[in-house]
Amino acid sequence: MALDGFRAAVYHGNLTEAISNVQGRTLESFNSHTLSIAVTGESGSGKSSLINAMRGLHAGDEGAAGTGMLNIMAHPIAYPDPVLPGVTLWDLPWVGMSYFPLNSEQLNLNPFEFFIIVGFQRFRSEHARLIHEIRRMGKRFYFVRSKADMDLDASRRQRPSSYDEERILEQIRGTAGVA
Repeated sequence: MALDGFRAAVYHGNLTEAISNVQGRTLESFNSHTLSIAVTGESGSGKSSLINAMRGLHAGDEGAAGTGMLNIMAHPIAYPDPVLPGVTLWDLPWVGMSYFPLNSEQLNLNPFEFFIIVGFQRFRSEHARLIHEIRRMGKRFYFVRSKADMDLDASRRQRPSSYDEERILEQIRGTAGVA
């Protein structure tokens, strides 16, 4: 069944294969199944913007995730996928914050089959702790590095004579590697 292939691909972190399992299938074949994907990251990292992009929405559209540095949330918010009724993207508060600590009773990562961790600037110890917990539960994740354009602009301004976009992007990719 296509859903089994979709779930297996998501479990193994292969979103390309997951999408190929969905293409050409009828929505009815997915209606009776659910997939909960957690999206988490620091406030201002771009996780709500990523959720909107994945759902084909822009900030301000009806049903879009709230965006902006002042949009700090304390509870998970569900955003159903507009194409696949059983798929829900969950915008989670940043795990590790004082109001949502990683070792908290209120933190329940079990309902989520898959995780997308959004980070900007550097891979931090909070990311590593969350990844450790996800792996301990036997679940999969993607680490998404956001706002690379801001780093490129800063580098271009600071070192215009030695600016090399491809080299900088390779450095960024290297710092986001998760073993």
